[in-house]
Amino acid sequence: MFELLQDLSTSWFNGTVRTLEGLCRGLTEPFPIYDDPPPTTPYEVLYTGGKTRLRYYRAVGKPRATPLLIVYALIKRPFILDLLPGLSVVENLTQQGFEVYLIDWIPPTRSDSWRGFDAYVNGDLANAVRAVQAQSGADQVSMLGYCFGALLSTIYTALYPHTVKNFISLALPLDMSQEEIPLFSLAKKIDPDLLTDAFGNCPAWVMKAGFPLMAPVHHILHPTG
Repeated sequence: MFELLQDLSTSWFNGTVRTLEGLCRGLTEPFPIYDDPPPTTPYEVLYTGGKTRLRYYRAVGKPRATPLLIVYALIKRPFILDLLPGLSVVENLTQQGFEVYLIDWIPPTRSDSWRGFDAYVNGDLANAVRAVQAQSGADQVSMLGYCFGALLSTIYTALYPHTVKNFISLALPLDMSQEEIPLFSLAKKIDPDLLTDAFGNCPAWVMKAGFPLMAPVHHILHPTG
């Protein structure tokens, strides 16, 4: 019992420290992308526009006919998909002959608080697909969306099915009617206009605080997981 209480107190302390660090960084440098580790797989920035920076990773050997566009989550950094040699999703795909295009979302600022699905889907994502088409010469792309990027990809594919040959979604938050954990009831009571009026956009530390609440037992027992 003593060890359990000690683990709980250590976990709460570590979580508090991480939250305070996130808050301090949010008040000083909201988007410290210079902290990103160097890429494992070489790439070039093919297109920049709106809140989109499109990376292009060249295929190894003869490329496949259909290019692959990865639409990553808006709140995650793309180096996670290209972390280490031999443990890189992007590296593995290029070695299989895929021409990989990856959307590196540019973090929004207060001036972007007007942005919604229309700007991200009909603007940024549609322009990225056109850039892939122009560079590859292909009429259609394979689209892989992850998390919130999968939601944007689903909306895009429904609107522009003629441009998508294959659609893959991972961790897609599609059915918003499912409220299986108390966090969702709490989140419904938060006024989004209050957040945007105060911060311009939802602060990173608010998002970070919400994720542990989705699986509190897991984060208490595995504070770094």
